Amino acid sequence: MRKKSIILLAAVLLVAGGQASAFKKQFKDVQWLNSNISNAEITHVMLTDTATIVTFHKHDTNNGIRFDRATCLLDDKGKEYRIMRSQGIPGEKFDMFFKKTANEANDFKLLFEPLPKKTPFFDLIEGRKSGDFQILGIHDAKKPIRIPAFVDTVSVPQDFIRTDTVCLRGQIEGYSRDMGFNTMQLYLGNELTGEDTPKAIDVQEDGRFEVKFVDFYPKELYFSIRTENLYQPISAYLVPGCTTVINIHKDWTIDYKGSDEEVLRCERLMMSGTDYMNSYQYRDYEKDKEALSFAEMQEKLMGLAKANEKAVDYIAWRNGFNPWERHLAHVWNKLRHARWIMDYMLDARFATYREVTGEDSIRAYKKLADVGDAANWGFFRELPYNDVSSLTSNDISLMLNRYEFASVLSKGQARIIKVDATFRAREDSIMLANDMKVAGENSPSLWGQIAVLRRTEYNFEHFRKDKEELKKLVELRRETLKHPGLQANLDRLYAKELERQTLTYSLPNTEATYILRRMTDKYRGKYLLIDFWGMGCGPCRSAIEHSKELRKAFRDHPEVDFLFIAAPESSDEAYNNYVKKNLDGEDCHLITRDEYNKLMELFQFNGIPHYETLDKNGNVVREGLDYGLYDKDAFENKLKELKKQLE
Repeated sequence: MRKKSIILLAAVLLVAGGQASAFKKQFKDVQWLNSNISNAEITHVMLTDTATIVTFHKHDTNNGIRFDRATCLLDDKGKEYRIMRSQGIPGEKFDMFFKKTANEANDFKLLFEPLPKKTPFFDLIEGRKSGDFQILGIHDAKKPIRIPAFVDTVSVPQDFIRTDTVCLRGQIEGYSRDMGFNTMQLYLGNELTGEDTPKAIDVQEDGRFEVKFVDFYPKELYFSIRTENLYQPISAYLVPGCTTVINIHKDWTIDYKGSDEEVLRCERLMMSGTDYMNSYQYRDYEKDKEALSFAEMQEKLMGLAKANEKAVDYIAWRNGFNPWERHLAHVWNKLRHARWIMDYMLDARFATYREVTGEDSIRAYKKLADVGDAANWGFFRELPYNDVSSLTSNDISLMLNRYEFASVLSKGQARIIKVDATFRAREDSIMLANDMKVAGENSPSLWGQIAVLRRTEYNFEHFRKDKEELKKLVELRRETLKHPGLQANLDRLYAKELERQTLTYSLPNTEATYILRRMTDKYRGKYLLIDFWGMGCGPCRSAIEHSKELRKAFRDHPEVDFLFIAAPESSDEAYNNYVKKNLDGEDCHLITRDEYNKLMELFQFNGIPHYETLDKNGNVVREGLDYGLYDKDAFENKLKELKKQLE
């Protein structure tokens, strides 16, 4: 009897134990610190002994979401839990985009290997590639994540801006020519001066690549692989005087093994996906730029930047950032949010160019007045405008461009009477005085001085026939620029300008020139305007459509012609339909992406539309033709002026 009781008790305990091992735990009020998924959000999290179930609500039925097989969860200790299956995704396939139509249920679930019962928080990451989705710090709102405090004590090196050679090299694992590309495009530029210096990186048959070039400060940037079916950005951190090694694996993840120490100093930052930590999206901006005032826009974006600092500290803590990486991560966070305020400023200016009447006109000019008043630029004082490490950010290009052309900097400029070096120096002084008002400083900010330096190449155009005034301009501007690195770049631009002794130059004997000559040699004896464009470029299409009548007027002109060069960015059908409608009768060439990369390097441009002019001998005209304001008489006058100068 006792034996039977013991057996029965054991059975009861076994059953009870089995029941106890089965558990369900939900995050009742699910929150996260940061997400770069713009069209869906998590609504529910359930932990069980067989799976962790993450439920999403997709609020945008027009755009797809991609999840691939590398999607996983990372628990609080950094352990990975793989995705097992999905519910509500058509075909339950990964490595592809999916869309839901308006009449479909907008909820879907991802099921992962089970997290431990006591997991306090976790991350959901799509993969380790640039641009992959990630939702960080997923937790129950009632149990906030405790992140160690961070105090920024970093001192930026005095020689941060310096001129030296950069070496970028690496290998693409499993590469073959069948992958459809022989080059990668490095979007390189000097934001101190506004110069574009792109590079087409040749890939050898075994996947190795290497390129060397002169650069001027450390920076994060991207090079890209593009084919008809693939667009893969690769992030890199480059430092003058150092070698960066990028090993690209078959799944497009990367590592920096073999890089110099100063590059490896930022390895964890670059691998963390910090540059994709967006708490504000373009769709938010499209709504806010119409609805919000300048003050409200600042309050919202800088508030988001402040709130996102916790997510920055979370990533730094999770990835073991060193102090330098933490410093850069916080600088990038501020610029990533402030860039939208700078866009707002520019759009407020453009809004007055459109035909607006009534209340719309009143609102447009009120916004223009607001963005043009230094007293309203309170957000600027929260930015790292005197920190040279801000130059490392991908967003610095847009920030400096918008600041350079901000109406608040040009306020009080005198009417042009005589364009000489003294007049330009007076403009510089007014710009920097306005800059001090914006920043609330007693001396010009670094960004303000850079805004002046970025005008240099344009200003040089007015003094090409007067070397004494050119020299005087440089001397006066050099006194204005206090930073030795900026002075060195001014001196370099001056030396470069002195080498420009002719109105035209011949192209080097390179593969890129051969590619161009295949299309242009038949135009010898004519001036040729070359239009580099793309189907994915709105300004390109706008210029083509608005220049239609101008081009028609010069269709049979004996001394000028037009050539249009594009790379594949859409289906052949879409391209052909557009050309038939808007470029019928024009000489249009759809070349390979590799060839286009070579031409971008040849003519030194990162963006499109871009225009070049060849003279009757096939040489490049330094200041050539363009569509201007689409005025036929103005175009004819420019052509006559070219002939007078060159013939």
